[in-house]
Amino acid sequence: MNKSSYARLVYSLTTTTAIWFRTLALCESSQFYAHLRPAGCEGSVSDPPETPTPSVRKRANSTAPSPPPPKRPRDRAPGSTNKGLGNNTAPKATKSKSKAALKPMGGKCWPNPECGRFYNFLLADMPEGDKCFKQHQTNPGHVYSRASTILYNGLQSAASIKAMYGRAIDTFTWMHTFNDFAGNGGGNTDCDDPEAILKSKLKAAHASSQHLGSLKPATITEWEDHGWYELFWISERAQRLHTPSFEALPLPSPTSKMTAMLSTALMLISTPRFVLEPKHIPSSSLHKQANILFSSMDESEENKVNALEAKLAIEREKLDLEKARVELDKTKGKVEMARMVLEMNGVDDEGKGAANEFLKTLFS
Repeated sequence: MNKSSYARLVYSLTTTTAIWFRTLALCESSQFYAHLRPAGCEGSVSDPPETPTPSVRKRANSTAPSPPPPKRPRDRAPGSTNKGLGNNTAPKATKSKSKAALKPMGGKCWPNPECGRFYNFLLADMPEGDKCFKQHQTNPGHVYSRASTILYNGLQSAASIKAMYGRAIDTFTWMHTFNDFAGNGGGNTDCDDPEAILKSKLKAAHASSQHLGSLKPATITEWEDHGWYELFWISERAQRLHTPSFEALPLPSPTSKMTAMLSTALMLISTPRFVLEPKHIPSSSLHKQANILFSSMDESEENKVNALEAKLAIEREKLDLEKARVELDKTKGKVEMARMVLEMNGVDDEGKGAANEFLKTLFS
C-alpha cells in the first residue's frame, strides 16, 4: 500500500468518525425526530432508545432549554405551595341559615299583626295599656319581657321586641316629619296616582334636606291602612314620649338694659315660620282619617249655621213683640191721661174736647 492510498484511508475513517459523533449528538435533541418523522410518515426511521446515553461531548456542550416550572392554579394565593393538596381537600362549608328558622319572627321582617299587637299592648287607650306605658317609662325591659311571654309565648325575645319598637319609633318620627312637610305643599299634586304623589313628595322632602331615613311610600300606606300612625299620634302618651319639650326662656327683669332687645328677640322666635311651597292640594287617599274628620266637621259647621239662623229668627220675633208692647204701653198712658182730663173739673171745654177726639180715634 502506497502513501496516497493510506492517506485516503485515514481521511475516510476520520470523516466517518466525525459524521458518526455528529449523528449521535443530533439524536439527543427532539428536533431530530421532528425533522425525520413528519406527520403521516411512520416507520421511516427507527425509534431511538427510551433513555439514550449522551456522549461526553454532548454533556459538555448541551444547550437544550430546561422545562418551565408548572403554572400556579388560579385559586391558590401567591406564595402558597401544593403541599397538603390531595384527597383531603374539601369545599368550605357554607354558613348555615338556620338562625332565622329558630325564631319565626326574628330579624327585621315582623308580620304586621304581630307589630300591631305590641303597639296596642303598649299604646292603646285601655287600663292594660296605661299600666304598660307607665312601666315602660320606668322599666322598659320588664315590659318587653312581659310582652314576650304574654303576646308571643316566648317565641320572640325581649331584645328583639325592643329593636322592633325602636324601628317603629323611627318610622313614626319620619312620617311625622314627612306629614309636616307635605302639609305645607311640595311634590307633584297634578297626578291622580296616590303612589306617584307619595313618591314625588318624598323626593321633594329629600331634596329639601328633610330627615326621612329609609321611609318609603309602601311604609306610609301600610301605617295609614293599619291605623298605626293615628295610634302613635293621637295618644297623649305617644306625644309626651316623642314630642320634645323645651323650657320657657327666663324673662328679663324690668330694670335690665337689655329688656327691649330680649323682648324683640323673643317675639321673633315665637313668630311662626312657613315653608315657601305652593298651596297644597291634599290627596284623596293620603290621610283617610283626616278626610273623614273634615267631612264630619263640615256637617257640624253646617248644623251650627242652621241653628244660628233659627235663633236669629226667634230674636227678631222677640224684638217685634217688644216693640208692640212699648206701643201698647204708650197708648194706655194716653188713654189714662184723656180719662183724667175728662174727670177733672177745672179743665176748659177745649181740653175736654181734645180728650174726647183722642178717645174717638181709638174706637174708630
